Amino acid sequence: MLIFWPYALKCNKIRRPAHKHFSRLLWGAPLDGVSTDKNLAVAKLYNRFPYPNYPLLARPCWQDGFLASSFFAGRLAVQPRNGVRQQNPPRGDVLVAGCGEILPYIIRKWEPLQATTVNVDLSRRSLRRARFRTALSRGKSEFHETDIVSFLDRCGDESRTFAHIETFGMLHHMNDPAPAIVGMVRQLAPGGTFRVMVYNSPARDWIHALQDYFAEIDLSIDNNDPLDSIKNCRKILADFATRSPLLADRLRAIGPHTMGNPARVADTFLHPQELRWPISRWFELFASAGLRLTGIYDRYGELDDLPNPLLADENKLDLSHELTIRAADRRFEGNLEMIWTKDPKPGTHALASTLSRSAGHLMRLKFMRPPHIWFDFEETRNLSTGSKMQIWHAFIDARKLVPSAWGKNHRTLRRLARLGAILPDQLDPESAKIASEPLEDLMSPPDIPHHAPLAKPDDRGPHTTALRKLDAALLSSSSCA
Repeated sequence: MLIFWPYALKCNKIRRPAHKHFSRLLWGAPLDGVSTDKNLAVAKLYNRFPYPNYPLLARPCWQDGFLASSFFAGRLAVQPRNGVRQQNPPRGDVLVAGCGEILPYIIRKWEPLQATTVNVDLSRRSLRRARFRTALSRGKSEFHETDIVSFLDRCGDESRTFAHIETFGMLHHMNDPAPAIVGMVRQLAPGGTFRVMVYNSPARDWIHALQDYFAEIDLSIDNNDPLDSIKNCRKILADFATRSPLLADRLRAIGPHTMGNPARVADTFLHPQELRWPISRWFELFASAGLRLTGIYDRYGELDDLPNPLLADENKLDLSHELTIRAADRRFEGNLEMIWTKDPKPGTHALASTLSRSAGHLMRLKFMRPPHIWFDFEETRNLSTGSKMQIWHAFIDARKLVPSAWGKNHRTLRRLARLGAILPDQLDPESAKIASEPLEDLMSPPDIPHHAPLAKPDDRGPHTTALRKLDAALLSSSSCA
């Protein structure tokens, strides 16, 4: 790795600092202590297994992370609602709460050079890896090793606000996320945007059952050899899969990228802290904190029979209730990916934009390929390269598109609109109406394989009770369809 480092610095015309300063630049020093036993357990997990633990020299295709950017959230926030165009959101610093090792690199690529990306995480090792990835990125990044509530309290004392906040996969690993949400909304500028991903807990009941089983047999990363725990976890899962068609189907669905990656196995099955909240509780918490839902990202096309959920209108559809029903019968199994907005108080206006996106910054985006997810669906994968680039450039410039860009196919337009590739203000009124309509008439519950009990009736082993609890949860899961 170090063989290539001086060459990379030379190519980017960055002077190599002295050894001590160079080390501090990459690894930094902790700014705050990490409090509470739960925080310490979570920090320990991600210090041992940084997530998602890509190779350090790997550079992810950051354009695929457009959802995490203030650029996309801001574009979505200004879309017309009930015929009224919304105010432009403020521009400024971006907070990445629970940043992990990848998001700082991706978001830094999307944000204007004048904006600071502020990255907060409990895991020192994740922050070190994130520092390494962003060391050659243009623009300023900060890294803070602390719990998010302590950091937000300090921001409040310093009157520091953020134009956009990104928190992906953090809140459901907190013992009580309410103070963190209240603190983030407090430090979010009026008109600012807030993008969040939390687990769809009802769809993870089979994972919860396995987590409980592994806890009862004392399988955890706290053992002397955490990698041995991962090995044993995989072995047990493989054995269960040979006996239960349901578990075999579930493990196939999460894929070899999870099962083959120790960090993902630990994060999924051996995590020391995961909330098991109903969907409605998350909606209530964000709304009560003073946020307005802007959109839900339907990554896997599970909501195709609803009006475009990316342009959510809570006055017309109670999405909290709808998603709860769909999670119960397995029509909705993806995570909750939501974008919220903090409306200005009555009689006030959103902060004026203080940072502009330079023509050079936008041009650099255009030279990259468009996000892969836009063209990975049946309706979009056969578009020509020219059409794909036309849609990508129009997305960046927020300019109008003509029907030839999507082949004049209504299904293609609706899919692209649901994936955020085309937004209503890029369309004429007729096309915008088409883009907001459902893609399917009905989404049926999936076929779920049966579960063969793992515990035999005459079993009397030391962990039989845990195994029977696991059976009960999985039998309940298989009977939902």
